[in-house]
Amino acid sequence: MTVDEDVLMLDYQEDGGSSSDKGKAPMDADQLRALQEAFEKQQEALEKQRSDHQNLESKVDKLDSKVDTLNDKFDILLALLKKP
Repeated sequence: MTVDEDVLMLDYQEDGGSSSDKGKAPMDADQLRALQEAFEKQQEALEKQRSDHQNLESKVDKLDSKVDTLNDKFDILLALLKKP
């Protein structure tokens, strides 16, 4: 056997699939269904988290606006108090 033949044998895959899949049993319908349900639950949780985040972001923006308004009023009061 020559070096070229060794290389060909090393690169050849009989099943045409990934070498990391060798020895693994195919996924059955129950496993697939369980994974799909878990994935859907994670998606729902992520959507809720995004919604909660947007809600909090909206509340923070409103509070920031109120603080700006209060700062403006406070500046006006300080200016009025400084007048002789």
